[in-house]
Amino acid sequence: MPHRTQRNVNLDLDLIRTFVTVVEAQNFTRAGQRLGRSQSAVSLQMRRLEDQVGVTLLSRDPRHVVLTEEGEIFLPQARRLLRVNDEILAEVRGDDIEGEVRLGAPEDFATVHLPDILGQFARLHPKVALTVTCDLTLHLLESFARGSLMSRL
Repeated sequence: MPHRTQRNVNLDLDLIRTFVTVVEAQNFTRAGQRLGRSQSAVSLQMRRLEDQVGVTLLSRDPRHVVLTEEGEIFLPQARRLLRVNDEILAEVRGDDIEGEVRLGAPEDFATVHLPDILGQFARLHPKVALTVTCDLTLHLLESFARGSLMSRL
């Protein structure tokens, strides 16, 4: 049986960051807006990433993108690569911030989105104390108006 030589491929973190943003935004246009790129540039980056990894990561239709089976496997590892990259840069640059961040969020948003986001923030900025208040939007707006959700960095 012939031995197949596999060449090493270095993944492009910019393409990976775009991939994660597309997944989170659930479409190319919104991802482009978040990244400051056009929808066509985001689409091209996704094609380049899929060429690098050799599999289709996203199933596209005019309104949404959906992860393929391979994309489901790739996503947590992509997030891990970005997290390690960001942690390395923050540590080397010594640009870590200190202080307190007080955040208010509606419960439906907080329970779905905040655990991963705040976990990543806490790892990147261990000197920042996070205080999260989950409540009804009306109560959060009142708290903000009173100044109890202001940050001290």
